[in-house]
Amino acid sequence: MKKIVVAGMLSIAVSLFADVNLNDEKTCDNVALFGLQSTLSKVDKAAAGRWYLRLAQSATYSEVRNDEFELDDAIENAYKALQKSVKESENFIGQTGELRLGSEFEKYDFKKQSFPISLMKTGSYINFSGEKLAAYRRSLALTFDNVNPKNAHLPMVKADAKSFMKSRKSHGYVDRKLTAKYTYTIKKITTPIKNINACPKDFYNCQYLSDVSVVGHITKLEILDKDDKVLHTYSDYK
Repeated sequence: MKKIVVAGMLSIAVSLFADVNLNDEKTCDNVALFGLQSTLSKVDKAAAGRWYLRLAQSATYSEVRNDEFELDDAIENAYKALQKSVKESENFIGQTGELRLGSEFEKYDFKKQSFPISLMKTGSYINFSGEKLAAYRRSLALTFDNVNPKNAHLPMVKADAKSFMKSRKSHGYVDRKLTAKYTYTIKKITTPIKNINACPKDFYNCQYLSDVSVVGHITKLEILDKDDKVLHTYSDYK
């Protein structure tokens, strides 16, 4: 299935009701470590150790990189540190998160008494970046297992819709921008096996070790107006 990157992610404050904030870079690094729990043993130790040394212990790497004996020792120690970090990484499965994406409402459907709106499509994903480990190419990808394009509408009776449209007009221009606020639960975190297999073949391919797939399950979708006013809530999102 062709993947679709979703544009228009909004910067947000951390919700008091969310367990995990993927906009936080350190959190993304920890998610990347958790994603290696079941696969790290399959990675070449020297390659993984060097990868961790360069990214997580860059000051040490700079000191030893030109001395092959010190470098060899540092790689071994870095791998042990990586093992420990992966083993002790936080379990994010079951934790809740929030995501806000830009949306727009289209022309009013008089028969259905609703505004069609732009929402996530099946196969879409959103990228996040870490501070050190998952910093390369915005390597954390969040997807959802229950995106429902059929929910892409904002129900509103004609009289209310007319007033709503009027509130959005200025000198003939209609501001159609909205915010879609997704509340979700994390169900799965994995590091693709192809990235694990590539690491021993070429050291630089180890940068893909932090390419993590996070699968979430949407539990609630809210359509927000300006000033975060809730226009509609899909509380039983399916």
